[in-house]
Parts: sequence; structure tokens; C-alpha cells
Amino acid sequence: YVPFDRAYLNYLMKKGDLFLLDLEDFSCFFYVRKRGDSLHVSISLLDDRFFESCLDKVLDYIKKSYSSSKIGFKVDEEEHLKVGCLEKKGFRIKGYLHHMVCEVDRMREIPEIEGVSLRNLREDELDDLIELINHAYGHKRLREDSVKEWFRIPSFNYDWIHVAESDGRIVSAVCTREDYRYNVYYRAKRCYIGPVGTHPNYRRRGIAKALLSKALNFFYELGFDSASLYVEGNNPAMRIYEGLGFVKKHSFILFEKE
Repeated sequence: YVPFDRAYLNYLMKKGDLFLLDLEDFSCFFYVRKRGDSLHVSISLLDDRFFESCLDKVLDYIKKSYSSSKIGFKVDEEEHLKVGCLEKKGFRIKGYLHHMVCEVDRMREIPEIEGVSLRNLREDELDDLIELINHAYGHKRLREDSVKEWFRIPSFNYDWIHVAESDGRIVSAVCTREDYRYNVYYRAKRCYIGPVGTHPNYRRRGIAKALLSKALNFFYELGFDSASLYVEGNNPAMRIYEGLGFVKKHSFILFEKE
């Protein structure tokens, strides 16, 4: 966990809507971000005993202010009070999100794949990268403004985006960057991986694993000692990450309600 600072709050407000709910007994912030036909909501308050009351007020506000068919929450699996409140309000468990971490302690062998070359993204290929990632995910997972935010990290450049080319086009990509806020707060040397995507026609050929190995070697050469990522529990890529040494450090429950 990394505490919010002014810069990160400004970043959130560019991506969605941030509100302060100030009531007699408690105050809380809640954050609303629209993704497709869903609203993703986060609630932050000092005393979880007021979570249910806060949740009622937030849901009432959202119902009046937004038109969306689904509302989603992400809750730490150990926050039992919040889990119980959401279930009580009719939210169902959609899945799980796992935070995984890997030690970057050696150079790794990168397998050769026939007809595929690994390299870094070129500046004139940003549109191709966004198109590939969104096609791989099946929704708008990556936007140009997100990549622009990566360039606010002092160490970031296009070398941090690793791609595989085949048949004259980009068919897989591993986007990485320094985990800058984490590193500043904890005085650490960690990198972040994501999003990762491979065109459906090129899956199950080991391309993503090769690109991830390339990325981990890139981190090692720069002097970083760990890498982290988030992955949903039903994602087949979990087997790839585990095979590379990533282990689960934290898990979240994804709730959704029509």
C-alpha cells in the first residue's frame, strides 16, 4: 500500500470523478471511474464501522448521477466487514484480483520463437500498441492518455515497452515501468508490469513468456530487484507468471451488481 499524495489525487481526477462525502458522524472519499458499461467505485474512510452507512449514501448518489448497467467494487479479501456489507446489498462475486511479485535476481534465458522477433516499441507505433492491447483484452484497456502518464515517471521511455513482431506487425506486448510511487515511499527498487497482451492468433506459442523474460532481464540490467503485477484469478497467464517466479502477495475480491 502506498498513501495518496497530491499528484496521485490529481491523476485520479483526470481518470474519473473524486468526491468527498461529509456527514455528521464520518467523512469519506469515493472515486468513480467508468469502464465500458460499468462503473468502478472505490471508497476510502478512516473507520470501517461506518462503511455500510457510507455505502448506502454512495450508491444513492451514483443512482441519481450516473446511468450505467453495472457497478463494481474491489475489496481486500481480508476486509470481512466490507465483504459482508456488499453481499448484503446484493453484490455478487465476479472474480478475484491477485497482486503478484517476483524477485529480479538473475538474467534469464529468452527462448527463440520461429518467425518472431523481440524488440522495444518505436515511437511511431503507439497507435499499434493501443490497438493490440485493446483487441487482446476485448475492451479499452489502454488509452493514449495512460501512456502519457507513464512519461511523467522520470526513468520512463519507449525502451520500457517490449514487443514481439511477426508477419510485419506487433503481435504481443509487455508494458512496463518503474513502480515510482512505491519506490519513493519505501525506498525500493521495484518495477511494474502491465498491461500484457497477445493477439489471439498468436497465443500459446510462448511469445508472452519470452517477452516477460526480456522485461525481467531489462529490469536486472538497470539495477532493480523486484517486479510486480496484477492479474485476475481466471486468467490463464497466471501459470506463465508462476513459472517465472511470481508469487501471490495479496488478493482482492471483485464484486459486481446489475
